[in-house]
Amino acid sequence: MINVHAQKASLNKDEELILANFKKQETCWNDQDIEFYRQACSTSDKIQTISPQVG
Repeated sequence: MINVHAQKASLNKDEELILANFKKQETCWNDQDIEFYRQACSTSDKIQTISPQVG
């Protein structure tokens, strides 16, 4: 796991935005807010969510 607080001083603006988006995804996922989780993940057409098929 990356310690975001220890590395924050050395992050550039893009890295800060990426980490903020990861945090948003984590919060949405933990709150079971799947719609907003998917929105946080859908910043690019090239990104796909892959999960195991259940059942």
